[in-house]
Parts: sequence; structure tokens; C-alpha cells
Amino acid sequence: IALDGHDRIAVLGGAYTHPEQRGRGFARTLVAGLARRLFDRVDRLVMDVDEGNAAALALLVPLGFTVLGRHYEGTGTRRE
Repeated sequence: IALDGHDRIAVLGGAYTHPEQRGRGFARTLVAGLARRLFDRVDRLVMDVDEGNAAALALLVPLGFTVLGRHYEGTGTRRE
């Protein structure tokens, strides 16, 4: 969790449920609980999700998360 002192933003990421444990509500319970606790300290909660991750979006949208835009990620290499 990264907190920005000025804007009071928390970034939540890396939530993952093992395939054999999916469908039992573990991720929903975890993310909803963390969100409730974080909103005691921050004004905005952000979570990066791949736009093709339908399962994550199905979890997050009912919890009140909205899609704000696209996120691009890549790797870089050092040039000599």
C-alpha cells in the first residue's frame, strides 16, 4: 500500500486468488475489508487492473470502483 500524504490516496494491488480457491468470495471479502479500513485514512483508493481481466472487474465494479482510463505497462532496458 502506498500512501500519498498530500492527496490522501492509497494504491491497492496484487490481489490474486489461486484457481482452486476461486468462487468462494475470498477476494471480495479481502478487498472490501481493506477498502473499508483504508477509507479511514485516505480519500481515494486506486487499483490497477488489466482491462481484459473480467473476473477482477466483476469483483471491483460492484464494490464501487470505476474504470477511469487505460493503463499501459512495459519494460525498459538500460542503454550504455
